[in-house]
Amino acid sequence: MAKMKTDVLHAILCAAALFLCTTQAWSAEKKATVVRYEAEKAKIVNSTHKKPDAPAGCERQVFYSGKLAAGGLNTATALADVKADWSNIAYVSFTNVAAEKSGKYTVTIAYNGDDDKTILVRANNGKAQVISVPRVSGGAWDRMHKIKVTVELPAGENVLDVSGAIANTGWENIDYIEVGPAN
Repeated sequence: MAKMKTDVLHAILCAAALFLCTTQAWSAEKKATVVRYEAEKAKIVNSTHKKPDAPAGCERQVFYSGKLAAGGLNTATALADVKADWSNIAYVSFTNVAAEKSGKYTVTIAYNGDDDKTILVRANNGKAQVISVPRVSGGAWDRMHKIKVTVELPAGENVLDVSGAIANTGWENIDYIEVGPAN
């Protein structure tokens, strides 16, 4: 009788372990992967920043992840005058942005510079989205903020471009972007 109880208990424990492993594997498959891309490791285009303590186009501050962010990105160019190739504005070009499959992705932009501003975001040199970024912390320049944008990406490697403030609408330094499947 004791052997039978032990066998039954063993079978129940094995079934429970199998259920837990299967459930955990299924849950892991369903979790969205979010990848961070640091601005200082991206291509910084047309930046006016030349700081002695930082690489070209970057600014050093303790509150940035990695202590660096892309700066000098703001432009006086009016929105209607932005060239299709963005050659007359400053921006950060994040290359090798991976999309596991074609679809909508959420791009979280981490920045500082707290004033109302207009920025542009585009994927793979496509049509730019005009994004209004509101003041969120009473004008404090030394706080990080985040804004989310949804973009359509094909499967594979992509390029995401994020501009600085357009038409003297404010200023921003870009610390990083995070990209993951849209909900």
